[in-house]
Amino acid sequence: MKKTTLFLSLVLALTVLSMSALATPFTVTATTSIFKAGGATSAGGDDGISPTAFALGSGGGSLTFDSVTGTVTCGTVAGFCNGAGAPAPTSNGPDGTAYTGMAAGATNITSPGSGISGVSFTGREMFLVGVFLDASTPAGAPPATLAYTPIFADSATIFAPLIGQVFYIGNGLTGGPTDAAGVTQTFLVPVTGTRLFLGFADASGFVGAPAMYGDNQGSLSGNFTFAAASGVPEPGTIVLMGLGLMGLALLRKKIA
Repeated sequence: MKKTTLFLSLVLALTVLSMSALATPFTVTATTSIFKAGGATSAGGDDGISPTAFALGSGGGSLTFDSVTGTVTCGTVAGFCNGAGAPAPTSNGPDGTAYTGMAAGATNITSPGSGISGVSFTGREMFLVGVFLDASTPAGAPPATLAYTPIFADSATIFAPLIGQVFYIGNGLTGGPTDAAGVTQTFLVPVTGTRLFLGFADASGFVGAPAMYGDNQGSLSGNFTFAAASGVPEPGTIVLMGLGLMGLALLRKKIA
């Protein structure tokens, strides 16, 4: 009985470890520019810091996000992002908000011309975004800019951005910043995508060329899980499975 219990416990532990190996934690500060991903350059000043690269398996797949929390704000200038003039918000979570100090009331940032697109979102600013890249440094003509609305971003469950195309993530759940969190959203990884970058999209008034990162404050943290399209386990999972099989082999010897 003890041997059977030990065997089942080892199998369960292996399963849990294999699953957890696919979950990757991240923290992104508000000064991180998505437009500098992968060594891309931005011509403007005050254009933020470069985002961290997260390696993905080749051949495509999908990403999901969970436990994305934290708050960020786009600056301290009176009347913009510090709450001057009710009911202006002072900060926001991963889904972003509408800063009443912004005349346009929306994000409409253009590509810096380095192979990474711009991003547009009617009525919302300072949200978590991502971009998929292949192994090369971004260059040349960018893909089309994705245009978001609250209805689309907060209700769609599957997104399929291209290489170099900045996409909205938020907290990775349907619902939006003012509604109860809903179901998990899935982000399809392009077949040639091998790297993920996370950051923010900022500009003067959230319109035009990327800029104005220096006065941003706060950070967001969470986890993402990558699932390979082929169903082949990632290297970390394979190592854990190998260790588990070695343990099972030793156990069988002892039982024999």
